[in-house]
Amino acid sequence: MFTRVTILLLIVASLHAQTPVYVNITSHNEVTDPVLYDTDSVGFMQVRSHIVELANTVKSKGAKYNFQADWRFLNGVLNFDKGNDSATGGKNILKWLSEDSQQRIQVDAHSHLSDGYNYADIAKLIADCGVTDSKIVGGFLWNDTVGLKSWLLFEGGLRGQKFPLKIWKPDIVWGCATKGMFHNGDLNAFGSWRPAGAWNLMTHDPTKRVRLLGNACHNQVTDTTEITDNLNTLNGMLNAIANGTLPSGNFYTATIMINQRDFKPSYLAKISSLIDSLNVLAASGKIVWATLGEKDSIWRNDYGGTPHFLTCDDLPTSVEEPAATPDEIKLGQNYPNPFNPVTTLNFILSKSTDVRLSFYNCEGVLISEEFLSGLPAGQHSYQFDGTSLPSGVYFCRLSGGGYSELKKMVLLK
Repeated sequence: MFTRVTILLLIVASLHAQTPVYVNITSHNEVTDPVLYDTDSVGFMQVRSHIVELANTVKSKGAKYNFQADWRFLNGVLNFDKGNDSATGGKNILKWLSEDSQQRIQVDAHSHLSDGYNYADIAKLIADCGVTDSKIVGGFLWNDTVGLKSWLLFEGGLRGQKFPLKIWKPDIVWGCATKGMFHNGDLNAFGSWRPAGAWNLMTHDPTKRVRLLGNACHNQVTDTTEITDNLNTLNGMLNAIANGTLPSGNFYTATIMINQRDFKPSYLAKISSLIDSLNVLAASGKIVWATLGEKDSIWRNDYGGTPHFLTCDDLPTSVEEPAATPDEIKLGQNYPNPFNPVTTLNFILSKSTDVRLSFYNCEGVLISEEFLSGLPAGQHSYQFDGTSLPSGVYFCRLSGGGYSELKKMVLLK
């Protein structure tokens, strides 16, 4: 009898279990930070003490943390961190983070390819600190020629510029957004891919070695943000999964981003409180703490490496009451998105007018256009058929009556 009841309870629990979101914290330094880590020993040691405090908080509260270091910080470790601090067991900060983290902290390479240091050079500095790097490119932005060049070299291995004998082959690229009209600088991709290449990051190609692990909507802790700001972004995802707006059973990941430049007692206290709030969600099974490396493993092993792409536009921010007469022209996000091969676009007109629907590929080339004349006020739908198109990112622009709006669509075949 006990066995039957136990099985029944497990079945009921599984029916009501929500698809979790895999969450981690990540921090990095920038070469433009006020602290010049490689030349300012006082500034370096002060930030070092804050990192120790944060790492101990992460370990004690059961969170997961990716520490991403640029060349200035790594040279600071080599120049000033002599490993004589009892708080880190006589190890330099990088070795302590890597070896005494209870598998809750990963050390990643982070670079803006400045002052002659590329990702291979960063990996060399990490190794010089006595640490085996995670083979993860931390916080990568593909937004210029340098970024494109880096991406193309990741598959075969990147050769150092400062250290030409060093060749580094990352396994995972974390981040990888573009700036401008496509993403507005926001690392807004959930999920993971093996991209076909830098020209089309949204095309799934299982033959490629390097995998792209996306980020959540921009969720950064700063001096001015409140804990509720960060929780609202995450809860938007969780609510969308719970109510079926986002499909259950897919792989979802979110990252809380923090900057070393902001490290001070009040800031670290805010992060500690945020972890406490996230642990409430973890206790209910809505989130699971996981480093970037663990997320990649979960995606490949538990979810079969199925590509999945969402943008911040896919998350509902409020429930809109339907209006008999709309106040403006408005283009909604296409649904489904990603789609294969047909998707629907809804738009609202406040008065009878002519509208134009223009469709572009990711290079901004017009591929299709539809002129709709004399549409009455109210809600309208238009079906876009991508049967003849390859997988990739496309854009729809609605224009008319002095109004223009652009939406991004993802075709996955």
